[in-house]
Amino acid sequence: EATPAESTSYRLAKHDKETYPDIITSGEEDPYYTNSTQLPVNYTTDIFEALDHQDALQVLYTGGTVFHGFIGEAIDDWNSCKNLVKQIAYNYKLPYFTITPTFSVCPVHGYLQGEHFTCDKCKKEQEDMLKSKIAALEKEKAEILAAASVK
Repeated sequence: EATPAESTSYRLAKHDKETYPDIITSGEEDPYYTNSTQLPVNYTTDIFEALDHQDALQVLYTGGTVFHGFIGEAIDDWNSCKNLVKQIAYNYKLPYFTITPTFSVCPVHGYLQGEHFTCDKCKKEQEDMLKSKIAALEKEKAEILAAASVK
């Protein structure tokens, strides 16, 4: 059975690092262990290298195992994702896998395809609002100047 380690991965790695300073853990300043026999985060950006490594291990478990394929980019074409799923299913024995493209979440607009540090929709809305405010101020300024020149 593959074991989860979400609640203990940091605590145990920190303890082991204090007891055995030369032990290899993920993370240098904040050590942690990955779940079960999962590869460390950022071990490789090549999904097939990771699959080759994990395939022989994951079939040994009786349950609780999944290979997480973090793509590192947006998936623009569902056919490319379909082809990737087929290639994994036909060429690897691991029982379960996920495909996770890179995405961002805007608190206002929700899901954004790819990595974004700002939301283009929010930015456009803010620009439109500022343009509207500037136009209103320009109109008010023109009215004040017109009224002053009449006096």
